[in-house]
Amino acid sequence: MPVGKFLAGKLTSVLSANGKLGDNMSIDMSTLSGNGNLFLIEGFLSKFAPLDKIASMLQVKELEQLSLKGVKTFFEFSNGKLLVKPFTVKVKDIEMEIGGLQGFDETINYAINLKLPRALMGTQGNQLVNNLAGAMQAKGIPFKLSETVNLKLAMGGTIKAPTLKVDLKQSGETLAEQMKEQVKDFAQAKIDSAKNAARDSLNSIKKQLGDAAKEELRKKISGIKIQRLLKTAQHL
Repeated sequence: MPVGKFLAGKLTSVLSANGKLGDNMSIDMSTLSGNGNLFLIEGFLSKFAPLDKIASMLQVKELEQLSLKGVKTFFEFSNGKLLVKPFTVKVKDIEMEIGGLQGFDETINYAINLKLPRALMGTQGNQLVNNLAGAMQAKGIPFKLSETVNLKLAMGGTIKAPTLKVDLKQSGETLAEQMKEQVKDFAQAKIDSAKNAARDSLNSIKKQLGDAAKEELRKKISGIKIQRLLKTAQHL
């Protein structure tokens, strides 16, 4: 996984996968499907662009480098897409619930619920939160800011060049609801994978039948030629 190059520490993982090998015995990544989990026993995450993007936009130095412990994630993958099921990361007084979709091409589409003390945010970050609250109040939506703010983040782009949209999280909103789009996309990826597998199997069967028919025809032609040769020999 791309995040691995930015992570140092101890981890364990269980992975189950199936797919096809190419002619040179390399893995055909588009045919891979399976599931697994990753348990980070203890680790340190730094210089990770998606995390740096959050830290920069909200001006939170504590998010520039994370010391993590006891983080477990579950995932599924199919047709070049990987669905990361919601998991929680806690760092000091900061809490993040994360889940979403990632492509084998390093595209990302993550939903993040962030519980963040305003005291940890810089001037720019606090001004952003104030502007979001003002926009909601202008729409007639009552919203009162407290010392700890709940944000919902939509992260897109790629691992190396992420994009980020920040909104205030309203009471009752869940990450599962925010991930509906990602779950729908992954369900389609599984359907597409099944269709591709069925098509490949059908093409393989057709090829086998075609090869068998060609072989049978070759035998018949060879038999006819032998019979003609025998008849010619008898006349001689």
